[in-house]
Amino acid sequence: MNSSASTLPVTFSVYAALGLCLNLVLVLVICVESRLHRPMYVLLVNLSLSGVMGSSSVCPNIIKHLLSKRQETSVSGCLTQVFFTNVYAGFKLMLVTVYTILSVTSAVQVYLTSRLRLCTHSVDKLLCDSLVISNLSCKKTTVISVYGLCCAVCVIIFPCFLVILSYVHIFTVVLKTSKDAQRKALQTCTPLGHFH
Repeated sequence: MNSSASTLPVTFSVYAALGLCLNLVLVLVICVESRLHRPMYVLLVNLSLSGVMGSSSVCPNIIKHLLSKRQETSVSGCLTQVFFTNVYAGFKLMLVTVYTILSVTSAVQVYLTSRLRLCTHSVDKLLCDSLVISNLSCKKTTVISVYGLCCAVCVIIFPCFLVILSYVHIFTVVLKTSKDAQRKALQTCTPLGHFH
């Protein structure tokens, strides 16, 4: 009992140092360093925060239960775990929603394409898509083409349009500011800003 009680603080310290501190240092560095304010680093911040939430929701309680004979949790500890679990689950549910939407739209496209009667069964392309297979069809169908176009608009063109629209808005605001502010904004918004 005494040995497990003495290793408990050490275990929590190691957990805090390795799990929490490293992720939080990464988040802090990306937030403070303006050259890292890019989409890839924003993704890293979100992944780090997700890791902090996920590990904070279960690891401390599991370590405590493994190292001590008392299998009980305080109400405040339980409420803390509920908080971190809810945030982590919400993050994962949003990812599940995105993957589900993409999977369903892809499955519908595969199903529609698989229903075609094909005149030839060999594909001379390295990468297959529904357009390649529909070109093998004996009868041209507009359903697959229209559905593929709708998917492309929703998944590729519409998000690209939103990004371009946001950049246009940023540049119109920047043009109304001072030259120094314009230079700083352009360094933040363009890849060339890394090299200046």
